[in-house]
Amino acid sequence: MEILAFVALFLLAIMFFSLIVAVISIIGLWKMFEKAGEEGWKSIIPIYNVYTLCTIVGVSPYWLLILVATTFFNALPGIGSIIDGMAMLYFCVIMCVSTAKSFGRNEDFAIGLFFLPFIFNCILGFGKTEYVGPTPMSDPVGDWILGLFNKENTTKNNTSNRTNNTNKNVRETEVLEETEVNFCRKCGAKIEDGDAFCVSCGTKIN
Repeated sequence: MEILAFVALFLLAIMFFSLIVAVISIIGLWKMFEKAGEEGWKSIIPIYNVYTLCTIVGVSPYWLLILVATTFFNALPGIGSIIDGMAMLYFCVIMCVSTAKSFGRNEDFAIGLFFLPFIFNCILGFGKTEYVGPTPMSDPVGDWILGLFNKENTTKNNTSNRTNNTNKNVRETEVLEETEVNFCRKCGAKIEDGDAFCVSCGTKIN
């Protein structure tokens, strides 16, 4: 019983400490959002707070969809969890570096954001640091993934444009054919549809 009580007390202490860390981190994030011109309450909504931070620091919000997609790799034995973990780690590095640079800090400060976000968020939020604008870290992986989708969309748009242009040319040709006017080859008088002879000079119309 004493062991169970000790384990329960230890778990409660961990939960209490985690709650304090989460609250402190959110408070710092709230002040960071306000410095960047965003409403502070957005920091308390899960997922939406990450989306808002992405827009503040210039990281593509599509990364959230990429992370959701990589979670399905967990169904694969062994390598699945590795792929998901690497994607999450890469995203966290991008966010930390981009956040530091967007608030006028260097890459060294990003290390603190990575390991101790609840402390360094407060430094950014309550300190003299000012928001300088979206300054994202170079993201070749995200650019490559998004480029695949953009390439597909570009191909579809080009195909659609070619189809529309073809249809437009066909319609213009039909209109020209419908409105085509014939003239007598001898006197130049206008010839109406159905006329067998020119009404002006009497020349037979072939």
